Amino acid sequence: MTHRISYQEKPLVQRDDKWDMVKGIGIIFMVLGHSGIPCSIHDFIYLFHMGLFFFVSGYFLKLPKNYEEIKWHQDYYLFVKKKLKALWLPFVEYGLFFLALHNVFYDILLIKNPYSLSDS
Repeated sequence: MTHRISYQEKPLVQRDDKWDMVKGIGIIFMVLGHSGIPCSIHDFIYLFHMGLFFFVSGYFLKLPKNYEEIKWHQDYYLFVKKKLKALWLPFVEYGLFFLALHNVFYDILLIKNPYSLSDS
């Protein structure tokens, strides 16, 4: 006897092409800013590209469904804890991994400049 599982289809969310273009332009500016372009263009891009990413990510931040009924002393703590666990912890883990990888590459002479606080 086979059981047929019924899946409810989620309604498709209509994407807003304007936001897709804003994100695409931000990505292009990020790549250009890190590609060694002339100083004047580099400085212009660095005026706003990080602010653009912060604005767009804040715009698409998913708030809890019961936003009006939030008990901020409890739910805000859980919200921050969840975001730290999902975003900050992987950042630290990958950062430590790549730092160790860098040190290994430095020890076997694949990289010539060490990370140092004395390099000013």
